[in-house]
Amino acid sequence: EFLRVAQERGIKVVAIEDFHASHRRLGDLKSDCLLVVDEYAARLAVEDGYNRNRIAVVGNAAISITAPAESVIEDVALQRHIYGNVYVFVSGGTFADLALIVECMKESKGGCLVPRLHPKLVMEVIPGSSVTYGKRWRRILSPLGDRVVAISGTTEDVVKVADGTFSGFSLVMNTAVW
Repeated sequence: EFLRVAQERGIKVVAIEDFHASHRRLGDLKSDCLLVVDEYAARLAVEDGYNRNRIAVVGNAAISITAPAESVIEDVALQRHIYGNVYVFVSGGTFADLALIVECMKESKGGCLVPRLHPKLVMEVIPGSSVTYGKRWRRILSPLGDRVVAISGTTEDVVKVADGTFSGFSLVMNTAVW
């Protein structure tokens, strides 16, 4: 809707993709300039009718390449000293993946899990239920007891320092790999 209104008013629009072909969410509308993550994304945009001269390959703007905060480094080091490996779980609304991680961690007897549950969903009620996502996630995590730990700081900083990151289709995985 924003793009349509901007075009009606003659306002130039630059769209920034965070995944391949995310410009398709705009429907038939085209931004005046499209910033994409790589050449493959540029080819997809051209196939979808974008003028190649109005596409710039800029990399993934979601990858944070700054050094993690010292406090996060220290917190993760402390948890690593206590539990061994430190794993981060980043969620966007699923339960089966978290339940599988918990089952695997119960069998391993080592490591701790830092849940970074989606902040927009924690207080949201699950459709068809009276329970919030946050309450359901906490119930799934409960078998791990004190192996579920909180580390303050940004999710991006925590995944940079952790030993492993579990996530679905999320930009945070780009940072974890970086």
